[in-house]
Amino acid sequence: MLKGATHNLYRGGPEDYSAWTRDINALDPDLLLLQESCDPARYTYPSALWAPVEANRCGSAIHLKHGQAVEVSLPAELRGWVIGAEVRELAWYPASPGALYVFSLHAPDRPSHNYEREVNAILDAIAPLVAGHTVIIGGDFNLTVSARHGSEERRNTSGEEAIHRRLREEFGLINCWQTLHPDEALQQTFRRYFSDDPQPFHIDGLFVPAAWQPLLKSCEVFNGPAWRGVPNSDHFPILATFAP
Repeated sequence: MLKGATHNLYRGGPEDYSAWTRDINALDPDLLLLQESCDPARYTYPSALWAPVEANRCGSAIHLKHGQAVEVSLPAELRGWVIGAEVRELAWYPASPGALYVFSLHAPDRPSHNYEREVNAILDAIAPLVAGHTVIIGGDFNLTVSARHGSEERRNTSGEEAIHRRLREEFGLINCWQTLHPDEALQQTFRRYFSDDPQPFHIDGLFVPAAWQPLLKSCEVFNGPAWRGVPNSDHFPILATFAP
């Protein structure tokens, strides 16, 4: 069995730096992708990969329960917003061609707030690194990562739909949550200002190779009472489980 999770911690999580331990204890992931994380050493996980957006700021991280992650080079302007790794000796993952590359991303929150452009720039940087290999991409995209259900008032933009197609057709990936919830209104993964929304923001996602679809057993958004409110994050974690 393989369990993968993604979670934006909101400015590093509680000031007692319990966020990593909480996620690891509650979700028990083999692969954990984090965004807005402080230095992993503060959470007592110094061996994890992490890159800050700038000095003294939070950044993105990759943590493995077992195995080894070797960081890959990305453009300097993306450092901290994205971290990528070649993952070796993971306890179990489906047999796939080439090496396994994993990316934890947080679409940059720049003054323009053009998240579609930012996500496409990230994908442009990742694409040449993973050609012919297996890739997992997860994180906070700052745009709707799944197709809106017909019952929802909010609609996908054409730019969001183009990104969905790009992940599916160019990278050969499936959206774990939507694959197992194909005819449902999107669940809330982000609580803007820590409040609920009748048409919820669904901006976090985990994308894996389409060949893994028969092995995908569950994918849930952890949005129950225990995950709501300060000092918790304004995002909810997503956990996917795979088994042969």
